[in-house]
Amino acid sequence: MLNGTVTVGSGSGAGIAPYVISPLEGILDRARHTSVSVDWNLATEPIHYPYITNVASIADKCIVFASAFQAEGVLLPSFHVALRPTRG
Repeated sequence: MLNGTVTVGSGSGAGIAPYVISPLEGILDRARHTSVSVDWNLATEPIHYPYITNVASIADKCIVFASAFQAEGVLLPSFHVALRPTRG
C-alpha cells in the first residue's frame, strides 16, 4: 500500500508497480486543467461524518472509493460471499 492506495495483492500474481498514481491524485490532476472544483476527505472516523454529509449534499457528483487487500488462500470473512462465489 502506498499513500492509502492498494497497489498489488499477494500471491502468484503479485508484482511491483513502477509508479503509483492514486485515484485522488488522478482526479485532482485532471481538475487542475479544467474548471472543476474537487473537495475530498480521507478521514473515516465518525466525527467527520457531518462534514462529509454536507459536502456530498451540495456536490454535483460524489465518488466513494473503498479497498480491500486480497491474497491467495486468505479470505476476509466479511468479503467471502462478495469476492468468492460458493462452489457446489
